Amino acid sequence: MKPHRLAAALLLAPASTLAEPINDDFESYAPGAFPGAAWQDVSTRIDNPTIPAPTAFVLETTGADGLPTQAVQIVDNIGTSSGVMTEIQPADRHTLRMDVRIDQFSDVRGSWPGGIGFLQDEGASDFNADPQAVLYAWQDGRWHLFVKNSPDGLPIRNTDRILAGIPRINPGTWYTLQLEIDTTTGVFDASVYNAATGELLGEDSLNFTDWDPQFGRFDAIAAFDGEGGTAGTVGGVSTYDNFSYIPAPSAAIFAAVSAAMAAVRRR
Repeated sequence: MKPHRLAAALLLAPASTLAEPINDDFESYAPGAFPGAAWQDVSTRIDNPTIPAPTAFVLETTGADGLPTQAVQIVDNIGTSSGVMTEIQPADRHTLRMDVRIDQFSDVRGSWPGGIGFLQDEGASDFNADPQAVLYAWQDGRWHLFVKNSPDGLPIRNTDRILAGIPRINPGTWYTLQLEIDTTTGVFDASVYNAATGELLGEDSLNFTDWDPQFGRFDAIAAFDGEGGTAGTVGGVSTYDNFSYIPAPSAAIFAAVSAAMAAVRRR
């Protein structure tokens, strides 16, 4: 197909089916404020949050390259999850990449100071009970991959895997986290890099047993933490920069584009 016909076909496809790449370095926002544009507070997916919005803010800090940068940091509080999220369209494949710095581990039992991943809104009172796939830091100082393939109210189907072979997290160090997922097959590929050098520190692949694609229709990306309790004195703190998201066309997009192409040919 000639380029102008392909462009015409894409223009005819329904806008709601066209997932688009998203990039953000947070340089365009006012320091001290919640990031604007498409970002939302994760507390909007919690019915009764114990930490009021905004639960994150734009911070002037030092990047992995040692130069000044602006990033987003989660507030230092103990309670329900804090962080930022942006809505996306469901797709067959997703690739998420972001620089993450764990600044402080919480002393609350069952807490995690930060992570990035995908969420699906199934109406739970707290989004942590909804279907999700998250690459996160745990209290053991390791990076974990957590996948939940069931909604709240049904038998829990989840798995949590430690990314083995990666040195323990060094607070204050920038890491680049990457999560690639295939929502049709339930395959999840997680990678952790040294953000300053680009060195691959470790990677792992998870093939979720008896995957149900119905609960892999992720509609949001989040960078967030969670204490999971209140018995503690120190909250988890993490910082995020250089957000990159690339979706792959879903079957619905291909169907829409094919129909648009046929319409173009008939003209």
